[in-house]
Formats: sequence, structure tokens, C-alpha cells
Amino acid sequence: MKPIQQISKIFEEADKIMKERHEQYGDYRTSTQRAAAMASMITSKHFTAYDVSMILFAVKLSRINQDKNHHDSWIDGLNYFVMASELSNEKTDSQVIELSLKKVSNDVSSAINS
Repeated sequence: MKPIQQISKIFEEADKIMKERHEQYGDYRTSTQRAAAMASMITSKHFTAYDVSMILFAVKLSRINQDKNHHDSWIDGLNYFVMASELSNEKTDSQVIELSLKKVSNDVSSAINS
């Protein structure tokens, strides 16, 4: 297979997985924002959705370093990289983060008290 065909095939596979995840979990922006709010609450440090996508990308790079032949890690890494690229262009309003933290805090409290 020619390199251009290989690249095209990988991008198609990555896009298919992103669409499947979107159907299963919703928009990745919402998910990474929620994860950022949770991480901020747990660590008392400020995280953004971009930060979360870069951390996930780093995890995939670490896994690739462990096993270079695990195809899924390459695809997931590509998707996290694309997510980070998209999120790097978005402005995150601190009020949105504060509201997200309050919501996450309320959700966690509700879950604990259930």
C-alpha cells in the first residue's frame, strides 16, 4: 500500500472512531470540559479541556512507547491530538469553569449521599 493510501486509511479509521464515540458519549468538548472540572476539583489546580486532551495524548504516547505495534493506540493518539488542536483555539471563560466545578461538586455530593 502506498504511503498516501495508508495515511488516508488511518484518518478514515480515526474519524469513524470519533463518530462512534460521539454517538456513545456525546461531544468530546463537553466530556473534556467535565474531566477538566473534575481534575481541577480533585487537585485544586486549574485544568482546561485542552489540558485534558493533551494529557490523554501523552498517555497514548506512553503506551505506544511500551508497545509500538498496538494499532489502537496510534488511532486514539491521533484523535486526542486532533481534539487538542481543536480545543487550543477555543477560549475558556473562567465563569464556565467555575459553574462546571460547582456542578461536578454537586454531582459528586449527590452520588456520595445516594
